[in-house]
Amino acid sequence: MNTASRLRPLAVFLAVAEHGSFRRAAEDLGISAPLASQIITGLEESLGQQLIYRTTRKISLTDAGETLARTTRPSLEEIEVALQDVMSLSERPRGHLRITAPTVLAQPVFAKFVHGYANEHPELRLDIDLSDDFRDPIDTGHDLAIRIGQAEGADRIRRKLFDTVGIICAGPYATDWTLRDLERNLFVRPPNMPETLTLHRAKDTRKIKPHNQMIANNGALVREVIKLGGYAAFPRFAVRVALETGELIQAVPKWTLGEIEVSALYTARRARLSLARHFVGAMVDFLKPSD
Repeated sequence: MNTASRLRPLAVFLAVAEHGSFRRAAEDLGISAPLASQIITGLEESLGQQLIYRTTRKISLTDAGETLARTTRPSLEEIEVALQDVMSLSERPRGHLRITAPTVLAQPVFAKFVHGYANEHPELRLDIDLSDDFRDPIDTGHDLAIRIGQAEGADRIRRKLFDTVGIICAGPYATDWTLRDLERNLFVRPPNMPETLTLHRAKDTRKIKPHNQMIANNGALVREVIKLGGYAAFPRFAVRVALETGELIQAVPKWTLGEIEVSALYTARRARLSLARHFVGAMVDFLKPSD
């Protein structure tokens, strides 16, 4: 058996490993449970290794099965993504796509994108959950997670969208601020952000720990608070409109928090995976910052 001929058996094996059941895996793949078992037996014979322990009540992976599942799942999912992308070229997005993203995206620029996308694709229902509770999106039932500066999901299909820059923003009152002003004024931050700010300017790096801090888990609330006083850190692309209109200003324009990666974590399978890829591609084109 050559490598290419093992791809289908491998897909069946990964489905069984994921579901923990021949029956549920077979239903997901659209084949019979006996055929799924037969395919995996053939794979085991070709590899010369037992992959699954079978009992009357449950199945479990052998050490060889655990290794095979862990090392091949990402590559096979990438192949599946590529095939779905090709298939979707002639299809209009339709169905249901569940998305989770941080609340910092509750901004006019993101609202404009999703409004236009929903109108352009009326057969696709978007379910968008803005939350700074970065739980595993599989546990919360989401197909796509947008992450800003979050590195989890190394074992999932993850696409880097673009890099942006973290900046310090405040209301229009914060002119000519220095790093000393950051120490004295109210710092409003999300729960997952460190208490200490690491700021960069050319080759210079400074660490600032503000004396007065507030934790808020909603980006819209953070913006409203700092309009009254204080400051917060934002990815520049998310506050682009607010900076252009003067609603917010960059409090210490010569200093930044460095580059921040914006990425997409795919958790959907099969049909919804292509929907997630389509949405992300459109979002990148629309949101990618000019800086």
